[in-house]
Amino acid sequence: YKDAKRPAKIYWTFKIQMFAESLLIKELLGYKIPFAFIKFERSDELAKVNVSENDLKRVKETIQEINQIIETEVIPEPTQFQRRCRDCCYWKLCKRA
Repeated sequence: YKDAKRPAKIYWTFKIQMFAESLLIKELLGYKIPFAFIKFERSDELAKVNVSENDLKRVKETIQEINQIIETEVIPEPTQFQRRCRDCCYWKLCKRA
């Protein structure tokens, strides 16, 4: 569920959330999730997102990267997409700041 209009392209952040939720269901309940849906409330549209084993592998890799950041307390390099910085809560800690 997103309180937004459906974008022209489904953003990676939306997809990785679906992939992470699919991985959770798979690991806790043992169900294989071949696809997921995102409901865009403002445009009243439903988007189907396919979920592959490779997508679940990428989620596990992302979790490992996050754990590495936490364990080493080393701040990662800033994103190459500077528009994302406007709403980032880590701005004061960022190497770009």
